[in-house]
Amino acid sequence: AVVSTQSGHYGRGYKPTHQYCAMFIVHFIVLLTSVQTQAAQQNSDVLEPPPLTPLHDCPEELSDLQLLIREESLSIREEMFTILGGRSLGESYLLDTVKELANEVRQLQQLIRTNQDTVAGQLNEVQANEERILEETARCTEMIDLARSEVRLISHHKRTWQNSTHSPAYFPDFVVDGVYTRESDQGANPIAHTGSTDRNQVLMIDLGERFKIHTIKVWNRFDINDNMLGVYVYADETLVGGVAENQALYNFDVRDGVFARKVYLKQSRADWLNALEVQVFGTGPYGEDEML
Repeated sequence: AVVSTQSGHYGRGYKPTHQYCAMFIVHFIVLLTSVQTQAAQQNSDVLEPPPLTPLHDCPEELSDLQLLIREESLSIREEMFTILGGRSLGESYLLDTVKELANEVRQLQQLIRTNQDTVAGQLNEVQANEERILEETARCTEMIDLARSEVRLISHHKRTWQNSTHSPAYFPDFVVDGVYTRESDQGANPIAHTGSTDRNQVLMIDLGERFKIHTIKVWNRFDINDNMLGVYVYADETLVGGVAENQALYNFDVRDGVFARKVYLKQSRADWLNALEVQVFGTGPYGEDEML
């Protein structure tokens, strides 16, 4: 049977959505009202209202409507089952997507564990290298401290300066060249010689770093040795000693705790300043915080 309404025709094989259920219920109510109205018109001369037409008087319409409501209920039930956990096409797609994501998560977890093992191995290697470096650094520090603590010649071939020069053959570098034989031949045994007899002629040796000064040796020239009279020796600003007589070699022992970078020879008299060799012995070098 087919039920005809204003909205169209619906067969038994068609499953309308639940939105049409209300419309068919309204249609059923309108049908009942129409039947009752017709009965009332036929019996208008009766004072008492006629009884309602029983539902069994329209069995065909009622049967079609019951079938439609049942089909609509089944449709709603199926939709609710799908929403609440039924196996629909959308649910299957969602489950497949979740499974793929779970597999990806497991792969990432395995990759993370592998990387963690690799990083842990590299970290252990770095720690082992760090310990080895620390040990080597400690040994090098001990060797450096041992070398620094040894009193040695620290002025050889260091930078020099004097405030005047007698001639190109008497540069101040000759006092740190390591040549100081007792010969009068100045070609094979060169000396440093200032170029003025004014007071305060200066010869300077730059040690390059701060050292703890132990001894300063000044070798006098061989042929004329009275030019050293009146010379004072300084370690930076500390007076180490002075020359009061002619000697071939002057040894100045420096008291403990004198640190200096530069050594000066200063002529206090109005005379030349010359020397064959200047040797500075000490330990170091030391930083500012190590000069105790």
